[in-house]
Amino acid sequence: ISQCLRNSAYARSLTDISAQTIEKMMEVNTDIGAYSVQYSSLNHDALVGIRSTIDGLLEQMVDLINTKQMDTYLFGGNKLTEKPFAVTRDPDTQRIESVQYVGSTSNNTYAISPSVELNSLTDAAENQRMKTALDNLIALRNAFYEDPPNLSDIQTLGQRVNQDNQTIFADILGNLGAKLTRIEHAEQQNQFINEDLEKISTQHADVDMADMVVKLQQSQCAYQAALQAGSKVLNLSLLNY
Repeated sequence: ISQCLRNSAYARSLTDISAQTIEKMMEVNTDIGAYSVQYSSLNHDALVGIRSTIDGLLEQMVDLINTKQMDTYLFGGNKLTEKPFAVTRDPDTQRIESVQYVGSTSNNTYAISPSVELNSLTDAAENQRMKTALDNLIALRNAFYEDPPNLSDIQTLGQRVNQDNQTIFADILGNLGAKLTRIEHAEQQNQFINEDLEKISTQHADVDMADMVVKLQQSQCAYQAALQAGSKVLNLSLLNY
């Protein structure tokens, strides 16, 4: 039970920081997607600013998707010690060209109770969906680098970012929330069991020897008195009267 309590506390911290990171991803995704809605006919100077801003937001997204907590990468399945997403960059501009998922296809689990093991991180399939979201963001960024940008392409790709990507992140966030609730419930149950076991252990193991000797002597005296009283009662008959 003590080990499960430690596991659940660790799992809860990983699930919590994963959910917070997904929320930040949703914010970055919203910021990038907003440019597809706002864009119309912009002059060259404004377009240069948008391109630069989106590049910066993509860098932020890559940092988030490779988040590390307590020596554990959050979005790599059970491959916990290496960055789960590898970035390919343009050799001249160093802009992000593509992102590959190099994490595991298997999940990492912790025993949060004697009978329950749980993956406190995102599932491998969810990590693949995040890769799809990144592909959509890169495609939208690339559309802004067309000369001149095609408004129809920007709107189509923007719809993927604003709708499909948000659905991906919302689904993952919902699953993490469900896991967090399950971990907290297991943690409470383990705490109750642990308290009961401590009481039992205290009664039978961590006893005061002097106090127990006194109680034993009192019990012996009471037992002997009961035997003597019983023997006297058993010896009574009508002849005594």
